[in-house]
Amino acid sequence: MPESIHSDFGDRLRIHRNAARLTRKTLAQRAGISFSYLDKLELGERKPTAATVDLLARELGIDPDKLDGDTARRKNKVHDQIPALRTVLDFYDDPDDGPVRPLAILRSEVIECTALRIDSRYGHLIDKLLGLIPELSRARQQVPERQREQVEFLLAHAYRSADGVAYKHGYIDLSGRILEVMRRPVEAANDPLLQASAAYVRTEIYFANKNLSIAQSRLETAIGTMPKATSELATAIRGSLHMRAAVVAARAGEPSDADLHMDYARRYAENTTEGIYYGTAFGPSSVHTHHVATAIELDEFDKAVQLARSWTASEDIPAERLSHYHIDLAVAYLWTGNQVAAVQAIQEAKAVAPEHVKEHPRVKEVLTRLARGRRSLDGELLTLARWAGIV
Repeated sequence: MPESIHSDFGDRLRIHRNAARLTRKTLAQRAGISFSYLDKLELGERKPTAATVDLLARELGIDPDKLDGDTARRKNKVHDQIPALRTVLDFYDDPDDGPVRPLAILRSEVIECTALRIDSRYGHLIDKLLGLIPELSRARQQVPERQREQVEFLLAHAYRSADGVAYKHGYIDLSGRILEVMRRPVEAANDPLLQASAAYVRTEIYFANKNLSIAQSRLETAIGTMPKATSELATAIRGSLHMRAAVVAARAGEPSDADLHMDYARRYAENTTEGIYYGTAFGPSSVHTHHVATAIELDEFDKAVQLARSWTASEDIPAERLSHYHIDLAVAYLWTGNQVAAVQAIQEAKAVAPEHVKEHPRVKEVLTRLARGRRSLDGELLTLARWAGIV
């Protein structure tokens, strides 16, 4: 994929200046700074002083925080709760004293957390997890031995939900910590299919660190060692591993491997109803969205657009996955020159899962690139850019 553009100070300054319909010369004169200095600020060649930020913000009629960045992060409830989640992880094996509800209630709570995660309702999700994870840790210590594996199974899924919150909000270090802590309940649950599905989740940390060869190796090992696909659950988990492996191979620039894994995923999906299997969505619809994702990773943007034209999203896809599909299409439309369709795709993603879309780096990338190409921002694009926190 073409090199990503990050929304740094220069990007934000340029976008706000265009939104205010000011030329660089006019803004420099009003702020009392030289044109060349302003030019270097917008190009990212100079770092502004706090006084310069204040001057520019005053002339643009905005809060200085909007130029400094991270305004959206500071106003997001999930980000405010991340320190508390870190504390929960610090005491994962030594939870505070407290009550433990019956196993049936804990199970329903974990199921609800999974539903919140796949629907991208992260604010509500993190509120529940801050109490549920310590309670499950206490349950692990208190329940009879015959129920221990059930609690470990529930704890593993609770950690996966916590990882979803951390990873989607850019806390890669916390995500890695959660995945490490998650290893213990995954193994203790004594469920080979849970162990296989955990490999799907762990891949994300290799994505983030660009260790694609390790990610591919781990996925192929999981595929080779998991039980045979003799049930719909096992078929779905095996198919999901191939689905993820296809995207990894595509990102690594291996189209043949990507096609091979996608073919396997499609074959398993033919015998699977679209649904949630151990916390992962799988089925024909999920495979199609990943087919589009592999095309994006391979810079095959025309192909991604064609795949979208030949398919209509069904109602059985979780919000998180469907919104990601629309985000991928926004990237495809951007790089095929259809800026109107790119904006519309982001709008569709936002309508499905606003909490997911607002934090997604590719959304910020697409909107920043679109904004860079405009002399002034108005209407739908300006509204989206403000909502996503890039202006």
